[in-house]
Amino acid sequence: MAHYITTHDANGTAVFSQKASVAQNTMPIPIGDIRIISSSHQFPLNLSSETDIDQYQQDRTSPFFPGGRRICPDDGTATCIISMKGGSESAMHRTMTVDTLVLIEGKMEITLDSGETRTLKAGDSLVQRATMHKWKNVTPNNGSGIKYLDTNGPIKGVSEERTPWRFKKKAYWHIAQCIQSSDSHKCRVQEIHKIAAAKELTAE
Repeated sequence: MAHYITTHDANGTAVFSQKASVAQNTMPIPIGDIRIISSSHQFPLNLSSETDIDQYQQDRTSPFFPGGRRICPDDGTATCIISMKGGSESAMHRTMTVDTLVLIEGKMEITLDSGETRTLKAGDSLVQRATMHKWKNVTPNNGSGIKYLDTNGPIKGVSEERTPWRFKKKAYWHIAQCIQSSDSHKCRVQEIHKIAAAKELTAE
């Protein structure tokens, strides 16, 4: 799928950036794959230069953001498209961000640590506020067509006590190795699953 980013010329007229790649980049994760389609490392974003576009060019192909988070830069924002494999299920985990999700296709079940569940279908939306949760692909006939758009931003006023970050960063490191070493892909992904299962988190 194509991807475009706008900027401004010397006269302040809106134009399409020539720096940005016009192709989305797909990276593997244990439950499927992820595509980073926008990122910023501060909020609000300073548009007086194109440093954000330069940074995005690095972020779109990096296994994790500076600071250790997979899903969003520290103190910044990100938008990504995540695809889940048929029958896949994440471990219980927590993202220390506020996330707005829109399901593009398929059927997905979310379970909170309270035990409450909701099932999302194409077109449904969800806002997560630093939520402990897990995902499951419940598309009929073991469908593999789950895709959802996830936009993330920074938060305040929530403790990180319940998130085992040191183990999460270890899982991130294994994802980096998985992406950089294609000949050991299968082995690395299995290792990520073991870490996730043991520590009740996913490598997002």
